[in-house]
Amino acid sequence: MLYKITFLITFTLITLATVRRSTGAHSAAVFSVANRSLSCTGVSWVIIGTLVAGVSTIGTVQAAYSDGISAGIFTFGSGVSCFILGCFFAKALREEGVVTVSEYLGKFFG
Repeated sequence: MLYKITFLITFTLITLATVRRSTGAHSAAVFSVANRSLSCTGVSWVIIGTLVAGVSTIGTVQAAYSDGISAGIFTFGSGVSCFILGCFFAKALREEGVVTVSEYLGKFFG
């Protein structure tokens, strides 16, 4: 019974937050890159939230169960990738006005 109550409360809160925030995105730029108004800390939380919420909790656990060490390699690689993105690519992406590294490379190399 406690599980059902907790689930309903969580589901209701997430639904309310989603409906409340869904009216804020009036353009593609606001939706995809928050109109480039986030600070470095805000961008970091978004990236970390994506890694922890979806990929790490589902994909890494499955990989650890079936393949072993690859889950640790993935987790370590994700951290290193975020560090490299923040140190070397974030400023260039912002200056060029692109969203992804692929888009950045395509702009210069076709």
